[in-house]
Amino acid sequence: MKINNRSHLGVVTVLIGLVFLQTSAYAGWRKTPGLAEDIPGEQQEDPPESPPVEGQEKEYGASGALLFELRQRLNDGRRETVALAYYENGQVREENRYVNGIRMSNKVFDPDGSLKSESFYRNNQLDGTSKEYYPDGQIRDAAHYRNGKKEGINRSYFEGGRLSSEESYRNGGRDGLSKSFYPDGRLKSQITYKNDKRHGPSKEFFENGELQREGPYFLGEKSGLFKEYFPSGGVRIEENYQNGKRDGWYKEFYPGGGDQLNVHYRDGERQGDCREFYENGNVRTEANYQQGRIAGPFRRYYPDGGVKEEMGVQDGFLDGEYKEYWPDGTLRYAAVYRQAFLNGTLRMYDHGVLENEWNLIGNQKEGEGRRYYNDGTVMRLKVYAQDKIMSAEEYDEQGRLVSRREFADSPETGKRIFRDYDKRGREIGGGVMTEAEYDKIPEDSALQDFMQAHTVWIRFP
Repeated sequence: MKINNRSHLGVVTVLIGLVFLQTSAYAGWRKTPGLAEDIPGEQQEDPPESPPVEGQEKEYGASGALLFELRQRLNDGRRETVALAYYENGQVREENRYVNGIRMSNKVFDPDGSLKSESFYRNNQLDGTSKEYYPDGQIRDAAHYRNGKKEGINRSYFEGGRLSSEESYRNGGRDGLSKSFYPDGRLKSQITYKNDKRHGPSKEFFENGELQREGPYFLGEKSGLFKEYFPSGGVRIEENYQNGKRDGWYKEFYPGGGDQLNVHYRDGERQGDCREFYENGNVRTEANYQQGRIAGPFRRYYPDGGVKEEMGVQDGFLDGEYKEYWPDGTLRYAAVYRQAFLNGTLRMYDHGVLENEWNLIGNQKEGEGRRYYNDGTVMRLKVYAQDKIMSAEEYDEQGRLVSRREFADSPETGKRIFRDYDKRGREIGGGVMTEAEYDKIPEDSALQDFMQAHTVWIRFP
């Protein structure tokens, strides 16, 4: 056990019998760091050699409470030493026993005097059975050591005495079958180890006793078919591994047994066709992966099987034509992306009837934007430059011009100014626009809604 360095004000040392030298076992033990925090198998710092004398030494704190005590005697030529540390209430906190300066045993106690742990040593290394206890005296852990390393069967227990775990060790590492249990005694896991690495079959169980997951390992890496189950017993996930990486099909299932997700892997990366399904069996999403990224067509479907979205994707980003459909199969949106940016004409439809269209370059409006009446007649015509509106014209249902507004930046003030014209082209007004007034220009909010709702980074479930 390591003993923390301490400094005590007003310490009074009482010598009973012979006075120990500063190089005695007591001086060496006091310098040992880390009280009551033994690390199993670690080489411990033990009392150095001291003269073969008998006696006792005690150390008290400023309050008068006994802090440390050292007892030493000769027995058939052997120097036997007992080193004790105390709680402030007078109970022994830790007891270390030595023979000729070599640690033989260690005990740690709780403040009420009950034994907390005990360990045995040979040549200053843990050797034999080390135990930890619950406050009521029942065993918490029992570990077997040989030459400072765990060896054989080691067991842990719940309060009440039921077995919590049972592990097989060889030369300090887990080797063989290890088991863990629920408090009611049912098996929780069963794992095989070799050289302290998972090797061979591995199984874990729900509290109801049903199998939760299983799969084989090879020297610490997943290798082969792994399965996870629902508490009711049906398969939830199937996945194949090779050299610790997914390789082959990864599948998820609905509780009823139908496919929920099929993803193909190669050397740990998604590769090839992947599909997600509705519970009714229809495809929900389908994509193609190349080296872990979506490449090629990507489609989403409605539960009845109708196409909802189809798009071109490259390296995980929208690239190419994008189309979205209403549930009745009529067109809703049509756009063109280039490397994740809208480039080209974006059209919006009300169940197949064209409502709005814009020309965009790099997500910015450039050129004409139109809004239409149901019969296809232009309702509003706008012209943009670098995402700024330059002019707006309103038309009636017969296609006749109703009004026109032109916009420009004032060269003197830099503010946005406008001029209004009637249907005959006569100027009828104008002025300087505030930012709030500019925001009120009837630009169709549908474009902004579309851009906010349609992410350019496409992910498959």
